[in-house]
Amino acid sequence: MPRLNDKGNLKVYKGTPVSMILNNENYYLVLASNKHSDLSKYRIDRMKNINILDEASRCLDDIKDCKYGFNVALYSKKALRCFLEKRNLLVKF
Repeated sequence: MPRLNDKGNLKVYKGTPVSMILNNENYYLVLASNKHSDLSKYRIDRMKNINILDEASRCLDDIKDCKYGFNVALYSKKALRCFLEKRNLLVKF
């Protein structure tokens, strides 16, 4: 379901792409946006009307997860943990 603003229009998100992550058969785009001090992740299959803008990108030096370079493996473990499902499994032999 698309996210809408207060007027009922599709929300617009702008950011500097940092990485793409595959998790549980879903691709996520990691963005550095001017609205947030840290990185944000968005499911790519839910994106509409993607445009490349002729604007300066955000400097990643002031973002905690990018201070010493972006490590996609560490970020994935931390940021995508919220999507893990807890399941009980019963195995009988």
